[in-house]
Order: sequence, then structure tokens, then C-alpha cells
Amino acid sequence: MKSNWLKTLLALVLIGFALYFLNKGHYWTNFTNLSWLDILISFLLCFLIFLLTSWRNRYVLERQYNVKLSLFDQITLPIAMNLWGLVLPIQGSVLYFIFFLKNKYQMRAAHGTAIVLYTYLINFIIAGLFLLGYAIFLKQFGGLALTGLIFIFSPLIVFLLNLLLQKIPGNWQFLVKVKQIIGSIQSSSQDLLKDPKTNLIVTAQTILRLALRSLWYYAAAMAFGLDVAIPVVIILALVNDFTSIIRLVPGNFGVDELISGSILIAFGGQMGEGVLLTLFIKSVTLVYTFSIGIWATLVNLPYFGAKNLSAFWQNLRKEENA
Repeated sequence: MKSNWLKTLLALVLIGFALYFLNKGHYWTNFTNLSWLDILISFLLCFLIFLLTSWRNRYVLERQYNVKLSLFDQITLPIAMNLWGLVLPIQGSVLYFIFFLKNKYQMRAAHGTAIVLYTYLINFIIAGLFLLGYAIFLKQFGGLALTGLIFIFSPLIVFLLNLLLQKIPGNWQFLVKVKQIIGSIQSSSQDLLKDPKTNLIVTAQTILRLALRSLWYYAAAMAFGLDVAIPVVIILALVNDFTSIIRLVPGNFGVDELISGSILIAFGGQMGEGVLLTLFIKSVTLVYTFSIGIWATLVNLPYFGAKNLSAFWQNLRKEENA
């Protein structure tokens, strides 16, 4: 409980810094440039990104585990995951995904975790190829190229880390249990990576999702009258995806905005511009999150053995500590 309060306090401090840069450059006035069409386009792009994530989940679950989500769950699951990613920092969305599949579709927790790891690895590979290609284009073979290579070989790195874990001597019950769980997750994710058709479909979906998110950033920049180059909006989109994997504070409020501002500074822009773009995009996402996300959670409460959100929260926290 104390840890959650500290994370919330840190989020408030970071939001304060982000708002300071927004106010310093008088970027609040840029909101007056928005038209209803600009807002409608942002909501449409956001929903399309959620739909792409829904389609990826449906495809992998049906092809690999013969689990068929209802149409309602296909559409709402990514939005509900986003909600619980806000409530529980670091692993909230993943925990909800696993808990949801386990309770409603009787799916093993290791398989649900493997799907998450698999999609992360695909994201890392695609991001690595982009970063390496961009580094070659800029003829900068330092940190950018090295990061790209690390991302590209992330499946091998995960495999080797699991191999090292399995080699640790000892028969302690806790260690044996950890080895079994991690080994099962890694093995299941590797099985997914060995399926060429799944890789092709998920890679295409991931690239399309990245393209839509990049288009969203670019459309927002144009609506605000900001001059942001296309490679920069692609980097913003990539970073936005990666910061959603590990959320150090609730909703990564303040973190995402300051990181985006830092990226703009690195490419000749202003901190306030990055804060403005990410704050706007996050605001649109939150509208879906706190409407459809809460609705989906309430509809599925019976499958979690809960009569209300309070009981569900307690069950989810038990699952987190299990």
C-alpha cells in the first residue's frame, strides 16, 4: 500500500514537471487550433489501434490454443487491459489479461503470459530493425545501432537467460517453482516464434499498428501546427509502445510526456511540443479507457467470482501476489 502511494506521489511530481514545460512555452493555446474534425480523426485512429490489438489477440488465441473469444471480448479486452494498466503500475494490463483468460476461458496462466512475451518480442524485433536501419541511414554506429541489435536478438537473449536460470543449482521449493514457471513461459513463446504463419500475421499487424500510431502522432502535430518530421513521429510511436510495457507509475503519467519531450529536444524541437502531443493522445485514449474499459470489467465480473468492483479488485490483488 505504501509503495502505491509513493508511485502515485511520484506520478504527481512528474505531471507537475510536464505541465511546467507545457505552460512555459504557452502550448496550452495550441488546443484552440483543434477542430472537431481533428478530434474525430484522433478518436477514430485510437479505436482502430485497439481493434488491431483485438484482432491479434483473437488470431493467436484461436490458432495456437483453440480459444475463441466472443465478439464483445475481442473488442473490449485491449481497452479493459489499458484500464488495469493504469490502476496497477508495471504489470497491471498483463495481469488482467492472464486473469481474464484463466477465469473466463479456462486458459493456463503460462500460456497467457507466453502470448504477452511473444508479442513483446515481435515488437522488439521490428523496433530493432527500424533503429538499426535509421542508424545506418544517419551513419551513426554507436548507441542507436547497438540498441537496434539488442532488440533484434531479444528472443535469443530471453532464451539464454532462461538457460542460465535452469542451470542454477539447488532444490529449494521456491527456486524449482520459478524454474518451472519461467521455463514453461519461455518454451510456449518459442513455440509461437516457430510458427511462420503466426509470425507473418502478427508482424504485419504490429507494423500496421505502428503505422497507425505514427499517423496519429503526425496528425496531432499537424493539428497543433507543429513541425515534426516523419522519422521523429515513428520514434515517438515506438517509444510509446515500449513505455506501455513497464509502467513505473500509474498510467505512466508524466513519464511518457517527459520522454516524448526529450525525444523532440534530441531532434531539434521543444520539450513542450512532446508533452503537448503525448498529453493529447493519452487524453483521447483515457476516454475509451474510462468508459468502455470500466463497462467491460463490470460485464465480466461474474467470471471473476466478484459481485462488485471492490471484490474484483481484491481478487486481482491476490492474483498479483500469488
